[in-house]
Amino acid sequence: MTKKKLILKIIAGLVSVALILLILFITNSFTGNPISAAIANKNINRYLEDNYSFINDLDYKDKKTTYNFKFGQYGKYVQSKSSPDTAFYVTYNRSGKISDDYDGYVVGRFNTYTRLEKEFDSVVEEIFKKNFPYETDILIAGFSFDENDRDKLALNMKLDLDNLPLESNLSVYIFSDKINYEILCDRLIEVDELMKNNSLQFKNYSVVIRQPKSDAKDSPLGESLHLLDFPVEKMESEDLITVIKDHQAQWEIEHEK
Repeated sequence: MTKKKLILKIIAGLVSVALILLILFITNSFTGNPISAAIANKNINRYLEDNYSFINDLDYKDKKTTYNFKFGQYGKYVQSKSSPDTAFYVTYNRSGKISDDYDGYVVGRFNTYTRLEKEFDSVVEEIFKKNFPYETDILIAGFSFDENDRDKLALNMKLDLDNLPLESNLSVYIFSDKINYEILCDRLIEVDELMKNNSLQFKNYSVVIRQPKSDAKDSPLGESLHLLDFPVEKMESEDLITVIKDHQAQWEIEHEK
């Protein structure tokens, strides 16, 4: 083998090694590496044993520790076997610091809030699906919630439709070939009647009527008319269309960017 061929072979070998190392580096940056994952898993498990042994049925030993490449840290989601609202995330960063979100998600009742809201939304969606004669684009039944509301919620409480724990709001986007305030008012009344017929109470309605998209690919939505955060108590107004117009005009002034 000539000296030139030997040099080329060595260079090719070095390039191959460099490429392999580069691939490993990129892979580790996105998925972590087995050794670091094992260390993180061991430390997270010890942390849970030291701090959350009072949760007798916390399922974590067999849970996989995953890597978040965006934040460069490992984490594990843990859940009580008997308490749907006792679930939180534990993280382990490069410096070995461990933290969790138990206080916010469990003590702060965020898990309870999101579970109840999801259940409530499913109930309302089913009612619309069975009883509302118009095609809807978006339908969201939700609760208003902040840190001052957590005392209204109890861990693992059941959803009581007759005594909702939080203020509820309904947003519904309805397809309509014609767009005017008369139709918007009619749809609002029908939504309100449907909810009251099913003994569901809301603080505010947001109703939007919009023209359906055409079958053409990437075609924009047509004309629409919005009524946002409309207090249910105003439904009894005599001249409802005027009240709707005045409310939306004021809403747009208050929310103008």
